[in-house]
Amino acid sequence: MEVQYNVDIVDDYTGEVYREGVSEASALVYINESEWIRKVVKETKEDVPGSSIDDPIIIRTFWVETTTAAEEQKKREATREFWGY
Repeated sequence: MEVQYNVDIVDDYTGEVYREGVSEASALVYINESEWIRKVVKETKEDVPGSSIDDPIIIRTFWVETTTAAEEQKKREATREFWGY
């Protein structure tokens, strides 16, 4: 079986990309070993058509939750207070 390196791990709230173009097995290991990743919120698939020089591929994205909106708001408020704006 051929290993496909077309899985991304992205923060669902901030859009930050943590891993890009890795295998599914590697992505799942990373998610399970990262204590700061709370859970996988959703998984999406994007079909990328091929061209005359490329084969079509499917890009899978694991959208993960690392923080809540309330926690992010507290961080913003603390930053605002620290910088005085």
